[in-house]
Amino acid sequence: MRERARHFAGPQANLRVGLLLGLLAVYCLASVVSADEPAPPAKPLHERIDALVESSTLGPLAAPAADADFLRRAYLDLNGTIPDAATARAFLDDPSPAKRQALVDRLLARPHFARHMANVFDVLLMERRPQRSLPAAEYNVAAAEWQEYLRKSFADNKPLDQLAREILAADGADPALRPAVKFYLDREADPNLLARDIGRLFFGRDLQCAQCHDHPLVDDYLQGDYYGLMAFVSRGTLFDDTKQKKSYYAENGDGDVNYKSVFTGEARDHVRPKLPDGAALPEPVLTKEEAYVVAPTKDVRGVPKYSRRAQLASVATGGASAAFNRNLANRLWAMMMGRGLAHPLDMQHSGNPAVQSALLAMLGDELVKLKFDTKAFVRELALTRSYARASETPLAESLQLDPAVAAATLAQWKADVAKLAAEVPALQAAYVETSKELATVYEKYSAAAAARDAAEKARAETKKAGDELSAALAAAVKEVSAKDETLKAVIAAREAAKVAAAKLPEDKPLAEAATLYNTRANEVDTQLAAARQTVGEKTPQVQAATLKLGEADKVLAVAAAELTTNSAALDAVETKNRDAQQKLRLALARQAEFTARVADAESVLAYQALATTATASQNAAQAANDSLATLKTQTSATAEQTTTADTAARAAVEKAAADRDAALQAFATLGDRSTVRFTLAPLKDLTPEQLSWATMQSLGLVDQQVAALGEQAKKDVEAMANVTPEQRPAEEQKLLEARVDEKLRGNLGTFVSLFGQQPGQAPSFQSTVHQALFLSNGGVLAGWLNPGGNNLTERLAKIVEPAQVADELYLSVLTRRPTPDEQARVAAYWETGKADRAAAAREMTWALVTSAEFRFNH
Repeated sequence: MRERARHFAGPQANLRVGLLLGLLAVYCLASVVSADEPAPPAKPLHERIDALVESSTLGPLAAPAADADFLRRAYLDLNGTIPDAATARAFLDDPSPAKRQALVDRLLARPHFARHMANVFDVLLMERRPQRSLPAAEYNVAAAEWQEYLRKSFADNKPLDQLAREILAADGADPALRPAVKFYLDREADPNLLARDIGRLFFGRDLQCAQCHDHPLVDDYLQGDYYGLMAFVSRGTLFDDTKQKKSYYAENGDGDVNYKSVFTGEARDHVRPKLPDGAALPEPVLTKEEAYVVAPTKDVRGVPKYSRRAQLASVATGGASAAFNRNLANRLWAMMMGRGLAHPLDMQHSGNPAVQSALLAMLGDELVKLKFDTKAFVRELALTRSYARASETPLAESLQLDPAVAAATLAQWKADVAKLAAEVPALQAAYVETSKELATVYEKYSAAAAARDAAEKARAETKKAGDELSAALAAAVKEVSAKDETLKAVIAAREAAKVAAAKLPEDKPLAEAATLYNTRANEVDTQLAAARQTVGEKTPQVQAATLKLGEADKVLAVAAAELTTNSAALDAVETKNRDAQQKLRLALARQAEFTARVADAESVLAYQALATTATASQNAAQAANDSLATLKTQTSATAEQTTTADTAARAAVEKAAADRDAALQAFATLGDRSTVRFTLAPLKDLTPEQLSWATMQSLGLVDQQVAALGEQAKKDVEAMANVTPEQRPAEEQKLLEARVDEKLRGNLGTFVSLFGQQPGQAPSFQSTVHQALFLSNGGVLAGWLNPGGNNLTERLAKIVEPAQVADELYLSVLTRRPTPDEQARVAAYWETGKADRAAAAREMTWALVTSAEFRFNH
C-alpha cells in the first residue's frame, strides 16, 4: 500500500469534546422544556449518526479521506466499479465544496446502482449456493432470472420490506413474482435450513446451535427461538409440476413442531410460530376439513386456508419487528462502512452487542420512517463523516484530549456500567420467575391442545363411522327403490301373462311364462322385504350416529374453546416472560457495550500516559547525551566520570526507545479499535464482482463496449415512441448499461470462482495460490492487457510525455494522481522501455492492477 500523508488536526479533538458536552446539554435541556413548546426540527440523519459515533469514543478521529479515496470508495460501494480517468480528473479538479454530495446523488441515480445492489443481495440471500438441479434444471428459477428480479427491484427502488415480503411469501405461482421463490427452491424447502437462514439473513441471528438444545455459548439463543422460527416453514414442501415443468413451494394446512432438549430433557409440543423477540402468533382453530383452499394430491399443489409462511412474510416486514429492521439497517451499514455496528452480522445477541446500540436502534427506526427506501437510507450513510474518514491511522502525537473532560466522561461510562450491573440480578430473578410461570401455564396449554387433538380425532372417527352408516343406508334406500320398481314391472308382466294364458289355455309357453313371472315376483318381493328391513335397521343407527357426531362436535367445540382460553393465558404469560427476557438482554448488552467503551477509553488514557512517559524519557535521554557531550569537552573530566555518564546516557536512550515502542504499540491497538468504532475507515477487500468490473473498467474493456454499442443504443431510444426528448438521455444510459453488462457479464464467473467464498459461507478475503497465478500469468488478464481496441495499454503507448503517461495510468487504475516519486519512477521506466512502449505500458499497467492498493477498497 502506498505511503500517504497522515494527519489528525487538534480541532477535531476539541470537536469531539464539544459533542460530548453538547449531547449532555441537549439531554438536560430536554428535561426542562415545556411539553407545549414545539420540538425543534430533527437534524438530518447523517448528522445524528456522526454525533453518536463521535460521542462514544475518546479515541482518535481520522481525518477526512482525500478526494481521490472518496471518489473510488463511493464508486465501488454505490456502483460496484471504479470511475474512468476522465471522471476522476474532473472530480479531483472540481473546487466545489458540495462535490461529494453531488457525486453520491449522481451515483445513486445511475443504473449501475441497481445492478450493484442486485449483486450484493444475490450474494447476501443465496450465498453463491449451487442451483437446484433436480428433477430438472428447467424446473427451477434460473440464476439470471433471479438476478434480473433483484436488479429491477432496486431499479424501481422497491422498498426493502416489500422485497423481503415477496421473497418470504413466494410460492412460485404468480408469474410476476416467480423469481422470488428461488430462495426456497435452492434450499430444497428444508425446514431446518430455512429456519437457520431466515434467522441469520432476515433477523441477524444464527440459531443453528439451538436446534437440539439451548445454545451452549450464547445465552440469548434458546431452543424455543429456533423452533418458533421453524414453525413458520415446517409445513412447507417442494411440488414439482411435471406437466408445466416447474417447481413450486407447497404448504400443508396442518402439522405441529415439537422439540426436546438433549441436555435437559425439557420438551415442548405444539410450538407456535414466533419471530425473534416477538410474540407467538395466534392461529385460527381449523379442522382438517377446513384446512385447505386446495387440498393436496399427488398431482395437485396444496394451498392452505391459513398459511403460517404468509404470516411470517407479513409480520416480519410490517415495521414492528425491531430485529428485522435493525438487521437490514446493520447490513446496509456494513456494506458501506466495512463492518456492522453489530458484528458478525448474523450473531446479534447481548454477549456480542452493537458497538453503539443507540445508533443501531436509531438506524432501524429511521429505516422504517423512510419506508425502507434503500436509496434514501444509503445516501444518508454516504454523507456521514464516518463514511468519509481516511483509512490511514492518525499520527500518535495528534491525539489531544482535555484530561478533565476525558476523566469525567470515563467516570460517567463506568457509572453506567456499575448501574447496569446492579440492575442485572433483579432482572435475572424476574426472568426466572416468569419462566417458571410460563412452564406452568404451558403445561395447561399443552394439555388443552392434546385434548383438542383427541377431540378432533374422536370426531373424525365418529364421522367416519357415521359416513359409513349413511352410505349403507343410502345404498339400502336405493336398493328398495330399485327393487320396488322391479317388482312393479314383474307383477305387471305376470298379470299380463296370466291374461294371455287364460285366453290361450293350450299355449304351454304362456302358462310357463306366467308361472315364471310369478316366481320372479315372489323372489323380488323377498329381496324388497330384506332391503326394507335393512333400511329399518340402518335408519336408527344413522340417527344415533348423527346424534353422536353432534355430541362429538360439542366436545370438540368445548376443547377448542378451552384451547383458545389457554392460548390467551399463554400469550399473556409469554408476553411477561418476553418483556422480562428483553429487559435482561438489554441490560446485559448495554453493560457489555459500555464495558468495551470503558476499556477503549482506558486504552486511550493509558496511551496518553505512555506517550507522556515516552516524551519524558526522550527528554531525559537527550539531557543525558548533552551532559555526556559536555563532559567530554572538559579536560578535567576523569575516565571514570566519562564512563559513568556514558553508561547513564546509554540507559536513558534504551529506556526512551522502550517507552517509545510501548507507546507506539498502544497506539496501534487504538487504531484497530478505531475501525470498530468507525472513527477510522477500514480496508475492505473488493468482492469478486467489484474486482471484475474494476479490472475491466481500468483496462478499457468497458469503454470499448460503450463505444461499440453507444450509437445503436441512441438510435433505439430515439425510435421509442413513448420516450420524450427530455427522457432520452436517462433511457439511453439505462439501455447502454444493460447492453454493456450483457456483453461483459460472462467474465464475472472467472473472478467469482477464484475470489468468491465457498457456497453458504460469509464473504472473507483469503489470498490463494490460484489467485496469485491468475494475476501473474492468467490468460484472461494477459489478454486484456495486450494493446488493442484503444484499451489502456494502447492509449498509454501513444503518449510521449512521461508525466501524462503517469497521470493517465494512475487515474485509470487507482483513481488518483501519482505522487512525485511515482512520476519519477514512471518516467525512468518509460525511458528504459522506449524501444517497445507497448510492452512498457503493459508491464506498468499490470503492476498497478495486481497491486494491493487496487485489490482493496480504502
